[in-house]
Amino acid sequence: MELRKSSKKQAKMKLALAGCSGSGKTYSSLLLAYGMTNDWSKIAVIDTENGSADLYAHLGNYNVLNLKSPFTPERYIQAIEICENAGMEVIIIDSISHCWEYLLELHAAMQGNSFTNWGKITPRQTTFVQKILSSNSHIISTLRTKQDYVLNEKNGKLVPEKVGLKTIMRDGIDYEFTIVLDVDMKHKDNELTISHVSFIESVFEAAVRVFPNECISIPEIRVSHVIKGRTPDAVHKSVNELLDDDKTIYYERMAFVMEIPGISEVINGNPLNLTIGGVRSYKHENLYSKKTCEKFKVFIGFKNMVCCNMCISTDGYKDELKVMSQQELFHQVIMLFQFYNVSRHLQVMNSFNNHYLSEHQFAQLIGKSKLYQSLPPKDKKLLPSLEMTDCHINTIVKNYYRDEAFRRDSNKGINLWNVYNLFTSANKGSYIDTFLNRAVNATDFIGGISKALNGQNGYSWFIE
Repeated sequence: MELRKSSKKQAKMKLALAGCSGSGKTYSSLLLAYGMTNDWSKIAVIDTENGSADLYAHLGNYNVLNLKSPFTPERYIQAIEICENAGMEVIIIDSISHCWEYLLELHAAMQGNSFTNWGKITPRQTTFVQKILSSNSHIISTLRTKQDYVLNEKNGKLVPEKVGLKTIMRDGIDYEFTIVLDVDMKHKDNELTISHVSFIESVFEAAVRVFPNECISIPEIRVSHVIKGRTPDAVHKSVNELLDDDKTIYYERMAFVMEIPGISEVINGNPLNLTIGGVRSYKHENLYSKKTCEKFKVFIGFKNMVCCNMCISTDGYKDELKVMSQQELFHQVIMLFQFYNVSRHLQVMNSFNNHYLSEHQFAQLIGKSKLYQSLPPKDKKLLPSLEMTDCHINTIVKNYYRDEAFRRDSNKGINLWNVYNLFTSANKGSYIDTFLNRAVNATDFIGGISKALNGQNGYSWFIE
């Protein structure tokens, strides 16, 4: 044993960040790590959160080690040693809760006396914790907390707020760390909203994750409803005194699409490319009060390359994707892409080629679609939805005669694939924030018409 003077140079920080999903644990850990080293290349993230560490790659060129299941203590220890051997000054373990969940599942599956079985589990957990404490690197560990929603009164109304409960880790773990911080969701009162650019980036990164071997095109972006403003420093300037740097321009609404040309199909001679995209409108957000769930529209479907019509099915569309953070947005988009059934969507669209409308049947479809617009609400509720307006129906009729790609044939009839494209083409006149809903409705509606032609009753009111 040796008695020596205390020295900060020999102390290595062991810090824990606990918080709910979306509270900002990963982002905060990275900022803290950079504050310790001032060098992104000396920071490593041991990522157990499905690639969430890569969401903040714009911050700097830090290192990532993806740790996959099973989340055993031994694999965590091995990951720490890899980072240490690489000379990392700060190691972020995001998160250590997966290790505890693994041990709980292991214990539950063990036969025999429960108390005795803990004697086999505890030493493995203890070895892992000791590895963290004895490391020559600074270590930041994130811990998940169980979460719930509580009703708090705000401006006379009860508002649901996400709150963190018990940490998902063995009791007493907080005594092992130098500092333990709880990341409170209330810090989000002044958090910036997810920007249009961040929305596009999240969808792009999700597409890369789901389609790793495909080339994804540069996004095509459309914006509307410009909002002109000025920076806070220029509030007291007159209009004539404003410099370019004093002016700000925002767009309330934004839509974008990206093609994946490697996944394609040809229907009735029309090439179709798999396409992803989304729509965002700030009018659906309360930007001046406490931050709540932000809302996005996201889709995956096909673009008809002949006319750029969007073909979207119900399982490839989220009308209102609600998230609290960009990380949550990323994961929700991945789930949508994985749930989408490409084969089934193509099968439905290919089946449209098997049906043909005479001029009389087409006229009946148009006439009933016009009548639908003026039906009493109680009668409308009894029928399938048709979201096309009179303006859209008029465009469909005009293109029935004039559209070179999808107009009637020499017998004055038209196949259902062409009718479908007359509907999706007319939809291009819709506003940004209603376009996707009508695109999905067009697929459902024409699919219903094909069933009516086969004798099913659902859409028989529109056509016999």
